Order: sequence, then structure tokens, then C-alpha cells
Amino acid sequence: MKVLSAEDFELQDLPFKVNRLSPNIGAELLDIDLRQDLDEKTYKYIYQALLTYKVIFFREQHLTTEEHLKFAKNFGELEVHPFAPHNEGTSSNTQPPNTSPPSNNQSNEDIVNKYDNMPEL
Repeated sequence: MKVLSAEDFELQDLPFKVNRLSPNIGAELLDIDLRQDLDEKTYKYIYQALLTYKVIFFREQHLTTEEHLKFAKNFGELEVHPFAPHNEGTSSNTQPPNTSPPSNNQSNEDIVNKYDNMPEL
């Protein structure tokens, strides 16, 4: 997918509003409810926004864990971070983080070596 300038991206017939946060990086995508079923074209626009602005924000989204995972899966296979708590045997492999980090004796090298094929996003 070609990276568009912010000006060219904003000229498209977008299903959401864009509020640029600085001249070079970052934008809010407004008037979009990530809890709803979005069509493939909308997901492509969201991905294009990420390429264009490098960082995108969705304000006031009150997603359940399942809704968050459903949204994220539209951008590729999900992967559990080695230190992230996760639910075994459920429809998702992740769970919201708790307030204390899990104890783990893995080194940073173990974590880096785990990522032979880095996810696209």
C-alpha cells in the first residue's frame, strides 16, 4: 500500500473525520465506533491512516477485551507478548494486564529471539 501525504489522504471520501495532531506525526480518527462491524474498506482506510500519520488515536472507545481483539485481528494475526498474561483455552489468547507484572526469568535475548517473523503492525 502506497503511503499518502496527509493532504492526499484527507482528500479521500473517508468514513471518519481526521484531526491532525502535529504537522509531521499523529492524528485522531473521529466519528468511528470500533465496537461496530466495520467494512473492509474502512479497515483499509484505518491502515492507510496509520501509514500516513505514523500514530493514530481513537478517543472515547469503550471496548471489551473481545471487541478489542476482534478489531485488532483485522490487521493480522495476534501474538501474545512473552510477559503478557493470557487465557489458555479461550477464544482469545490475551487478557487485560493486571496491576503487577508477572514474574518471569526470561532474558531480553530470549524475547528478541522469539520474533523470527515480526508482525506487520
